[in-house]
Amino acid sequence: MPPFSQYSETYEAEVERAIGFIGPGADFFTEVKAAEILQSARRHFGATDDLHFLDVGCGPGVTDAYLLPHVGSLTGVDPSTDFVKRAARNNPGASYLASDGQVLP
Repeated sequence: MPPFSQYSETYEAEVERAIGFIGPGADFFTEVKAAEILQSARRHFGATDDLHFLDVGCGPGVTDAYLLPHVGSLTGVDPSTDFVKRAARNNPGASYLASDGQVLP
């Protein structure tokens, strides 16, 4: 079992517990991270609606939910099949697959 598989259903709660002392919740930081990724992509490539994104180590696809409406396509890869299944449920417009990272789409 990949190391993070045990957190597939409690991931967000674990992150909140770990960073709760900071103030803003994990959603705040995830949204900011996604905005920075999109801003950087726009700066380098222009419009993002035709770009194909690959999220290596996608976990449950939390960041992907913020990226997906703004990109041409998104594929997520994670070693945990539990995370991949959850990401696919959370983001039906994306493609997900379990991979050890040695071979990427």
